[in-house]
Amino acid sequence: MAADINATFGQLLPSTWRDVGFPASDFVVELRHDLARHAFVDADGANLEGMGRAPLQFSFTIPFYNGTSPAKQETWGGQPLYPNRFRQFLEACQPRTTGFLQHPELGTLQAKTESVRVQWDANRRDGVLVHAVWIETIDDPDDIDPLLGVSPIADAVATAQNLDQIVHSNAELAAKIPKFPQYQPSLGDLIDKVQAAADSVGNLATRAQGAVNQIEYRVDSMRDAVDRLKNAYTWPSSNAIERMAASVNDLRKQLFDSKKKIGVFVTKADSTLAGVAGSIPTDLTGVMKLNPSLLASPVVARGTSVRYYAA
Repeated sequence: MAADINATFGQLLPSTWRDVGFPASDFVVELRHDLARHAFVDADGANLEGMGRAPLQFSFTIPFYNGTSPAKQETWGGQPLYPNRFRQFLEACQPRTTGFLQHPELGTLQAKTESVRVQWDANRRDGVLVHAVWIETIDDPDDIDPLLGVSPIADAVATAQNLDQIVHSNAELAAKIPKFPQYQPSLGDLIDKVQAAADSVGNLATRAQGAVNQIEYRVDSMRDAVDRLKNAYTWPSSNAIERMAASVNDLRKQLFDSKKKIGVFVTKADSTLAGVAGSIPTDLTGVMKLNPSLLASPVVARGTSVRYYAA
């Protein structure tokens, strides 16, 4: 059984930060959810509202000890771990900008360095022990969730249905929203129009911009209505409205991207997703967005068709 486990771990990707490979004696992924606690006077317990997944936190213990042998996939061999590779790694952690962290299990994702702690030990003279922490970031607008990869359309459909239901069940809120003489389609109807256009080609995607503009106006009207109510019980409405606004923003980006030409690249050898993006060449986030199924495996097999945004 131990041999099988070792063989499985041997297939994991090498650990790298900004293309600087490093050995890892252990690494930890922390997944948390942001929870809003709604409590009431003289009532035991609380209503916990899920606000979304918090950024993933990645903690690595890195032994920059000379004499350590790299695994077959690891790229940090060929020079002393200390001081050469250690100083390269420390330099890569200096910038405050976003970089690519390649996690052995989850693959390549965007992150920022939170902390690097270096330990010199008088009883160990062949290098240093480093504890590094990275936090996942989504400051790239085209970035997708490395765990879920929910499409903007799917999220917008669910959010629109939820918001329509909230408005219809709250007469006081509905009365505050401006009325117009012409027929007002529901948010769900508008999202259906956007989805039909986004799934098509040519100028239909451009026509969907009008529906997106209507949705934005409706969301702004609902936000103003909630603000005028000044009611402590309107927090579900406020949460749904802000989620809808975020979904509309994502839809705009998807419609813009749909106008780009799509190319197909067939891999000639086993590679990582970052390696494929570097071979085309194109940006990694675009490849991840067009090929969400490839995020399920750390290795892109030979002969895989990879879609990408052509110039």
